[in-house]
Amino acid sequence: VPGRDLVEISGFVIGEGSIRGTLIRLKTFHAAPATPDYQVKGFITHHKPDQRTFEIGSLTVDYKGAVLNDLPGQSNNVWDGLLVDVRGTQMVAVGGQSSGLRLTAMRVRLEGLGSIDSEEAVIEGFVTRMLSPDNFFLGNVQVVMNAGTIFEGGIRSDILVGVHLEVHGTLVGGIVKATKVEVEDADLKGPVTQVLDQGRFFLGTVQVLTSSVTVFTGGTVNDIVVGAHVEVYGSVIDGTANATKVEFEREARPQTAGSAAPPADHTVP
Repeated sequence: VPGRDLVEISGFVIGEGSIRGTLIRLKTFHAAPATPDYQVKGFITHHKPDQRTFEIGSLTVDYKGAVLNDLPGQSNNVWDGLLVDVRGTQMVAVGGQSSGLRLTAMRVRLEGLGSIDSEEAVIEGFVTRMLSPDNFFLGNVQVVMNAGTIFEGGIRSDILVGVHLEVHGTLVGGIVKATKVEVEDADLKGPVTQVLDQGRFFLGTVQVLTSSVTVFTGGTVNDIVVGAHVEVYGSVIDGTANATKVEFEREARPQTAGSAAPPADHTVP
């Protein structure tokens, strides 16, 4: 992307502010100085209240002149780990390194459900922290389970950092008491970037594992080659996807030697 192009990157926040991108869209650059041109969402690390800065991944955020929404009092150990939405107008490279950027923030907003109790709360996201097998966080929201919690698409032991969940329950004092937890499949799409062996390959930085119960549509495990465009459904934990289904994009999938036509679907009922 040329140096002056502005893009919007959508994806999942993982680790300390890294984003697993699922969509990159070219945006119109606004020259007006008062227009927020940059937006980033991630977890705060290395908060320095005396300097009024913190980090999201390798990005340094300067919030000296920013409006702060719903954030607690400033101290090192209170802000670190919070999930925030930041808008700013100026992004500059620090020391000439493209990986070291500094954003001047106009607004910093805490992400969460708010403080109003509710009998019917529904939240969706990735597990960011485990306090115990029955006590964890989705982003900034704490979730507590009990013996009566119902599970769909998985079991209690499947709840680990990085797993995608939808949680139903009651919101009391900012904590969701879960009545139902649904383990959601991840949806990854893109070209195969590396093949380790049959059934193990990479989409970008995500390793994909297939098994004897993985459903293949539009091809077979033998058609997984570098450059093949696939869509993978499954659970992603610590950067590894256990695939329940792999779909080939026919128009993008490269032809293997000796193949005259795309193979028929190999869908397991």
